Amino acid sequence: MKINDNQGSTFVKKFVTGPTVFTNILVNPTMKEAQDYGLGYITEEPNYLSKTEEGTPRIDIVVYGKVVDNPDIIVSNKYAITAENMLSSTGKTCYLRYNGITSWAESEENLPDWFKQGEYRKALRGEEAFYDFFLAFNNTNFNDLTVFEISKDDYKKMFAGDFSELKLVNNLPDFKWQWICYIDEYNDKLYNKIYRNKSFKHWETTPYLYNSIDKVGGKAEWSKYIDFIVNVDVNNRFNPIYISNNCEIYTLDEIKAKLESGEEVTKPVFNEPKKSDNLPF
Repeated sequence: MKINDNQGSTFVKKFVTGPTVFTNILVNPTMKEAQDYGLGYITEEPNYLSKTEEGTPRIDIVVYGKVVDNPDIIVSNKYAITAENMLSSTGKTCYLRYNGITSWAESEENLPDWFKQGEYRKALRGEEAFYDFFLAFNNTNFNDLTVFEISKDDYKKMFAGDFSELKLVNNLPDFKWQWICYIDEYNDKLYNKIYRNKSFKHWETTPYLYNSIDKVGGKAEWSKYIDFIVNVDVNNRFNPIYISNNCEIYTLDEIKAKLESGEEVTKPVFNEPKKSDNLPF
């Protein structure tokens, strides 16, 4: 895709930071669908098929959303799914239950009994984050049998370039979800991005936070949650140039002035990854 930053002299670029509610979903659009949505910089047909360096087929599921009450602000996330099962360095396989829960085991026989109550299968690499998003998008609990699910046949179609079944969600413009947004910098330009590791239901104000260091978890205010993922979690290479504890909206000039003024802002201290025995396998 070619990206053109010059979108007209009257265009005022805006950024959003902090926990933000989105709506009007658009998944894997064609060029025309993207332009009609407001993505005028997409001037070629997007390609959602690729391969890893090892030659394994990969599909990109690109999700766009518009900020509630500020539809001119569009943010996206890409979920890359490869045609291979998730394996740990110790040989354990990741299994995916119908409701989005995952479990690691040496073999199917070693899965917990509760996990095997209902449909389950081996997970593809990248699926866990994608299912997490759709649980939030559907405002669904883990035990709800109506959870969005992609079958093996659906994946066969998508790896062949047919995303028609998946794109049915584009007919649900009133559905809402929540992402943590932040501002990043690359080649002297500022970009709006999201914290990729987790999606949230649109009504959440105290999301569940599992502290892998203290091995405890519970509900947390956004300020505590964001402080943890930015400054505490030693396994998280999350390093935004600016992030807020509440949903805040800035023009490009406003955020530049804020960053250049020396005003106290939420800027993280980069944490080098440390060894941890608290892995999911």
